[in-house]
Amino acid sequence: MLSHTLNGGRNIKGFFALFDVLGYSKMIESMKDNLEGLIDIYTNTLMDIDDLALSLEGYNKLLLLAPIETKSFVFSDTIVLYQDMPKGPVALQAPTINVFLGEACYLLRLAFERGIPLRGAVSYGDYYIQEDRGCFIGYPVIEAHNIESKQNWSGATICKSAWDKLYSLQNESMRMEGEWRGFDLRGFFSPLNNPLWVKYPIPYESSNINGIALCWHDVILDIMCLNKISGISTNDFGQYVREKFEAHGKTIDNNDDKTKKKIENTAAFLGIMQTQYSLLKKSLSGEL
Repeated sequence: MLSHTLNGGRNIKGFFALFDVLGYSKMIESMKDNLEGLIDIYTNTLMDIDDLALSLEGYNKLLLLAPIETKSFVFSDTIVLYQDMPKGPVALQAPTINVFLGEACYLLRLAFERGIPLRGAVSYGDYYIQEDRGCFIGYPVIEAHNIESKQNWSGATICKSAWDKLYSLQNESMRMEGEWRGFDLRGFFSPLNNPLWVKYPIPYESSNINGIALCWHDVILDIMCLNKISGISTNDFGQYVREKFEAHGKTIDNNDDKTKKKIENTAAFLGIMQTQYSLLKKSLSGEL
Protein backbone atom coordinates (compact mmCIF):
# COMPACT_ATOMS: atom_id res chain seq x y z
CA MET A 1 0.00 0.00 0.00
CA LEU A 2 1.29 3.47 -0.84
CA SER A 3 2.24 5.44 2.21
CA HIS A 4 1.47 8.82 0.65
CA THR A 5 -1.02 10.36 -1.69
CA LEU A 6 0.05 10.49 -5.32
CA ASN A 7 -0.82 13.26 -7.70
CA GLY A 8 -2.57 12.11 -10.84
CA GLY A 9 -0.54 11.38 -13.94
CA ARG A 10 -0.88 13.35 -17.14
CA ASN A 11 -0.30 12.99 -20.84
CA ILE A 12 2.43 15.02 -22.51
CA LYS A 13 3.12 15.82 -26.14
CA GLY A 14 6.60 17.18 -26.29
CA PHE A 15 10.31 16.53 -26.12
CA PHE A 16 11.94 13.92 -23.91
CA ALA A 17 15.67 13.63 -23.19
CA LEU A 18 17.38 10.79 -21.38
CA PHE A 19 20.99 10.81 -20.17
CA ASP A 20 23.09 8.17 -18.43
CA VAL A 21 26.37 8.69 -16.56
CA LEU A 22 29.21 6.76 -18.19
CA GLY A 23 31.48 4.79 -15.88
CA TYR A 24 29.03 5.01 -12.98
CA SER A 25 29.31 1.35 -12.02
CA LYS A 26 33.11 1.54 -12.10
CA MET A 27 33.00 4.49 -9.75
CA ILE A 28 30.72 2.60 -7.36
CA GLU A 29 32.93 -0.50 -7.49
CA SER A 30 36.11 1.50 -6.86
CA MET A 31 34.56 2.98 -3.71
CA LYS A 32 32.52 0.01 -2.48
CA ASP A 33 34.01 0.36 1.01
CA ASN A 34 33.73 4.14 1.14
CA LEU A 35 30.07 5.07 1.28
CA GLU A 36 30.81 8.52 2.70
CA GLY A 37 33.11 9.20 -0.24
CA LEU A 38 30.38 8.19 -2.68
CA ILE A 39 27.90 10.46 -0.95
CA ASP A 40 30.40 13.32 -1.21
CA ILE A 41 30.86 12.72 -4.96
CA TYR A 42 27.10 12.60 -5.45
CA THR A 43 26.65 15.82 -3.48
CA ASN A 44 29.23 17.66 -5.58
CA THR A 45 28.31 16.30 -9.00
CA LEU A 46 24.85 14.82 -9.53
CA MET A 47 22.70 16.23 -6.73
CA ASP A 48 22.00 19.63 -8.26
CA ILE A 49 23.20 19.24 -11.83
CA ASP A 50 19.76 19.08 -13.42
CA ASP A 51 18.60 22.19 -11.56
CA LEU A 52 21.71 24.11 -12.62
CA ALA A 53 21.27 23.06 -16.24
CA LEU A 54 17.61 24.07 -16.30
CA SER A 55 18.29 27.41 -14.64
CA LEU A 56 20.92 28.27 -17.30
CA GLU A 57 22.75 30.10 -14.51
CA GLY A 58 19.71 32.27 -13.87
CA TYR A 59 19.40 33.38 -17.49
CA ASN A 60 16.14 35.26 -18.04
CA LYS A 61 14.29 32.75 -20.23
CA LEU A 62 11.45 35.22 -20.71
CA LEU A 63 13.83 37.06 -23.04
CA LEU A 64 13.86 33.90 -25.15
CA LEU A 65 10.06 33.90 -25.32
CA ALA A 66 9.83 30.31 -24.04
CA PRO A 67 6.39 29.94 -22.43
CA ILE A 68 6.83 26.49 -20.86
CA GLU A 69 9.50 25.39 -18.36
CA THR A 70 11.48 22.19 -18.76
CA LYS A 71 11.29 19.75 -15.85
CA SER A 72 13.68 17.03 -14.74
CA PHE A 73 13.94 13.77 -12.85
CA VAL A 74 17.09 12.07 -11.55
CA PHE A 75 17.37 8.45 -10.43
CA SER A 76 20.73 6.85 -9.68
CA ASP A 77 22.84 7.47 -12.83
CA THR A 78 19.94 8.53 -15.09
CA ILE A 79 18.81 12.10 -15.77
CA VAL A 80 15.55 12.87 -17.58
CA LEU A 81 14.49 16.21 -19.06
CA TYR A 82 10.92 16.58 -20.27
CA GLN A 83 8.78 19.36 -21.65
CA ASP A 84 5.17 19.72 -22.73
CA MET A 85 5.20 21.66 -25.99
CA PRO A 86 2.94 24.72 -26.15
CA LYS A 87 0.03 24.52 -28.53
CA GLY A 88 0.11 27.12 -31.25
CA PRO A 89 2.11 28.32 -34.24
CA VAL A 90 5.81 27.80 -34.88
CA ALA A 91 6.54 31.28 -33.49
CA LEU A 92 5.44 29.97 -30.09
CA GLN A 93 6.95 26.47 -30.30
CA ALA A 94 10.39 27.28 -31.76
CA PRO A 95 11.66 29.34 -28.78
CA THR A 96 10.58 26.56 -26.41
CA ILE A 97 12.53 24.02 -28.46
CA ASN A 98 15.62 26.23 -28.51
CA VAL A 99 15.60 26.58 -24.75
CA PHE A 100 15.12 22.82 -24.28
CA LEU A 101 18.09 22.05 -26.54
CA GLY A 102 20.15 24.71 -24.79
CA GLU A 103 19.43 23.13 -21.42
CA ALA A 104 20.32 19.67 -22.73
CA CYS A 105 23.61 20.94 -24.21
CA TYR A 106 24.53 22.76 -21.01
CA LEU A 107 23.75 19.63 -18.99
CA LEU A 108 26.21 17.67 -21.16
CA ARG A 109 28.92 20.29 -20.72
CA LEU A 110 28.37 20.89 -17.01
CA ALA A 111 28.40 17.15 -16.27
CA PHE A 112 31.59 16.67 -18.29
CA GLU A 113 33.33 19.46 -16.40
CA ARG A 114 32.35 17.74 -13.16
CA GLY A 115 33.90 14.47 -14.30
CA ILE A 116 30.66 12.61 -14.98
CA PRO A 117 30.49 12.23 -18.78
CA LEU A 118 26.94 11.72 -20.04
CA ARG A 119 25.48 9.89 -23.02
CA GLY A 120 22.00 10.85 -24.14
CA ALA A 121 19.25 11.07 -26.73
CA VAL A 122 16.36 13.46 -27.41
CA SER A 123 12.99 12.20 -28.71
CA TYR A 124 9.54 13.67 -29.28
CA GLY A 125 5.95 12.49 -29.12
CA ASP A 126 3.09 11.51 -26.81
CA TYR A 127 3.93 10.00 -23.44
CA TYR A 128 2.50 9.65 -19.96
CA ILE A 129 4.15 10.81 -16.75
CA GLN A 130 3.41 10.44 -13.07
CA GLU A 131 5.83 12.87 -11.51
CA ASP A 132 5.45 11.70 -7.91
CA ARG A 133 6.81 8.28 -8.87
CA GLY A 134 9.14 9.17 -11.69
CA CYS A 135 7.00 7.15 -14.08
CA PHE A 136 7.45 7.75 -17.82
CA ILE A 137 5.55 5.62 -20.34
CA GLY A 138 5.39 5.92 -24.11
CA TYR A 139 7.28 5.44 -27.35
CA PRO A 140 9.50 8.56 -26.93
CA VAL A 141 10.81 7.03 -23.69
CA ILE A 142 11.71 3.73 -25.36
CA GLU A 143 13.13 5.42 -28.45
CA ALA A 144 15.41 7.67 -26.39
CA HIS A 145 16.56 4.74 -24.23
CA ASN A 146 17.32 2.51 -27.20
CA ILE A 147 19.26 5.18 -29.07
CA GLU A 148 21.11 6.42 -25.98
CA SER A 149 22.30 2.99 -24.88
CA LYS A 150 23.80 2.08 -28.27
CA GLN A 151 26.00 5.15 -28.70
CA ASN A 152 29.74 4.79 -28.19
CA TRP A 153 30.85 8.15 -26.79
CA SER A 154 30.01 10.89 -24.34
CA GLY A 155 27.53 13.01 -26.24
CA ALA A 156 23.92 13.02 -27.35
CA THR A 157 21.92 12.69 -30.53
CA ILE A 158 18.50 13.76 -31.73
CA CYS A 159 16.20 10.79 -32.47
CA LYS A 160 14.12 10.48 -35.62
CA SER A 161 10.89 11.50 -33.85
CA ALA A 162 12.46 14.76 -32.64
CA TRP A 163 14.06 15.46 -36.01
CA ASP A 164 10.73 14.92 -37.77
CA LYS A 165 9.15 17.47 -35.43
CA LEU A 166 11.87 20.01 -36.15
CA TYR A 167 11.41 19.56 -39.88
CA SER A 168 7.62 19.94 -39.67
CA LEU A 169 8.09 23.26 -37.86
CA GLN A 170 10.67 24.25 -40.46
CA ASN A 171 8.06 23.72 -43.18
CA GLU A 172 5.52 25.75 -41.22
CA SER A 173 8.06 28.53 -40.73
CA MET A 174 8.79 28.70 -44.45
CA ARG A 175 5.08 29.30 -45.15
CA MET A 176 4.94 32.42 -42.97
CA GLU A 177 4.49 35.78 -44.69
CA GLY A 178 5.06 39.38 -43.73
CA GLU A 179 7.66 41.25 -41.69
CA TRP A 180 8.42 41.82 -38.02
CA ARG A 181 10.66 44.76 -37.04
CA GLY A 182 12.18 44.70 -40.51
CA PHE A 183 12.78 40.94 -40.56
CA ASP A 184 11.24 38.74 -43.23
CA LEU A 185 9.14 36.21 -41.30
CA ARG A 186 9.60 33.50 -43.92
CA GLY A 187 11.86 30.99 -42.17
CA PHE A 188 12.60 33.39 -39.30
CA PHE A 189 11.29 31.03 -36.61
CA SER A 190 12.71 27.84 -38.10
CA PRO A 191 14.11 25.60 -35.30
CA LEU A 192 16.70 24.42 -37.80
CA ASN A 193 18.45 27.80 -37.45
CA ASN A 194 20.14 26.62 -34.28
CA PRO A 195 23.92 26.36 -33.67
CA LEU A 196 23.40 23.87 -30.85
CA TRP A 197 23.11 20.83 -33.12
CA VAL A 198 25.19 19.60 -36.02
CA LYS A 199 25.02 16.85 -38.63
CA TYR A 200 27.63 14.30 -37.59
CA PRO A 201 28.42 10.57 -37.98
CA ILE A 202 27.17 9.39 -34.59
CA PRO A 203 29.42 6.63 -33.18
CA TYR A 204 27.49 3.49 -32.27
CA GLU A 205 28.87 0.19 -31.03
CA SER A 206 28.75 -1.41 -34.47
CA SER A 207 29.48 1.55 -36.79
CA ASN A 208 29.09 5.29 -37.30
CA ILE A 209 25.69 6.40 -38.60
CA ASN A 210 24.99 9.88 -39.96
CA GLY A 211 22.73 11.74 -37.58
CA ILE A 212 22.30 14.89 -35.50
CA ALA A 213 24.53 15.58 -32.50
CA LEU A 214 24.00 18.12 -29.74
CA CYS A 215 26.83 20.65 -29.42
CA TRP A 216 28.34 21.00 -25.95
CA HIS A 217 31.67 22.65 -26.79
CA ASP A 218 32.23 26.33 -26.02
CA VAL A 219 29.39 27.44 -28.31
CA ILE A 220 26.84 26.64 -25.57
CA LEU A 221 28.63 28.95 -23.13
CA ASP A 222 28.63 31.86 -25.58
CA ILE A 223 25.13 31.40 -27.04
CA MET A 224 23.52 31.34 -23.60
CA CYS A 225 25.97 33.85 -22.04
CA LEU A 226 27.13 31.32 -19.42
CA ASN A 227 30.28 32.04 -17.42
CA LYS A 228 30.29 29.82 -14.35
CA ILE A 229 32.46 27.26 -16.11
CA SER A 230 35.52 28.06 -18.20
CA GLY A 231 36.00 27.50 -21.88
CA ILE A 232 38.24 24.70 -23.09
CA SER A 233 41.83 25.96 -23.02
CA THR A 234 43.71 22.94 -24.36
CA ASN A 235 44.26 21.49 -27.81
CA ASP A 236 45.06 18.05 -26.39
CA PHE A 237 41.46 16.88 -26.52
CA GLY A 238 42.40 13.23 -25.99
CA GLN A 239 44.03 13.97 -22.63
CA TYR A 240 41.29 16.40 -21.65
CA VAL A 241 38.57 13.80 -22.30
CA ARG A 242 40.51 10.99 -20.64
CA GLU A 243 40.90 13.04 -17.44
CA LYS A 244 37.12 13.47 -17.23
CA PHE A 245 36.52 9.77 -17.82
CA GLU A 246 39.01 8.93 -15.05
CA ALA A 247 37.67 11.43 -12.51
CA HIS A 248 36.41 10.31 -9.09
CA GLY A 249 38.49 7.16 -8.89
CA LYS A 250 37.40 5.64 -12.19
CA THR A 251 40.29 3.64 -13.63
CA ILE A 252 40.73 2.60 -17.24
CA ASP A 253 42.58 -0.70 -17.60
CA ASN A 254 44.99 -1.25 -20.47
CA ASN A 255 42.67 -3.90 -21.89
CA ASP A 256 39.52 -1.78 -21.52
CA ASP A 257 39.12 -1.21 -25.25
CA LYS A 258 35.44 -0.24 -24.95
CA THR A 259 36.12 2.76 -22.73
CA LYS A 260 39.17 3.74 -24.79
CA LYS A 261 36.98 3.81 -27.89
CA LYS A 262 34.43 6.02 -26.14
CA ILE A 263 37.23 8.41 -25.20
CA GLU A 264 38.55 8.41 -28.75
CA ASN A 265 35.13 9.11 -30.25
CA THR A 266 34.39 11.86 -27.73
CA ALA A 267 37.75 13.55 -28.26
CA ALA A 268 37.32 13.42 -32.04
CA PHE A 269 33.93 15.15 -31.89
CA LEU A 270 35.01 17.71 -29.34
CA GLY A 271 38.21 18.45 -31.24
CA ILE A 272 36.39 19.06 -34.52
CA MET A 273 33.66 21.21 -32.97
CA GLN A 274 35.97 23.25 -30.75
CA THR A 275 38.54 23.85 -33.49
CA GLN A 276 35.91 24.95 -36.01
CA TYR A 277 34.25 27.20 -33.44
CA SER A 278 37.56 28.83 -32.44
CA LEU A 279 38.33 29.58 -36.09
CA LEU A 280 34.85 31.05 -36.55
CA LYS A 281 35.27 33.34 -33.55
CA LYS A 282 38.66 34.53 -34.80
CA SER A 283 37.22 35.16 -38.24
CA LEU A 284 34.31 37.19 -36.87
CA SER A 285 36.65 39.24 -34.67
CA GLY A 286 38.99 39.96 -37.57
CA GLU A 287 41.90 37.97 -36.13
CA LEU A 288 42.17 35.84 -39.29
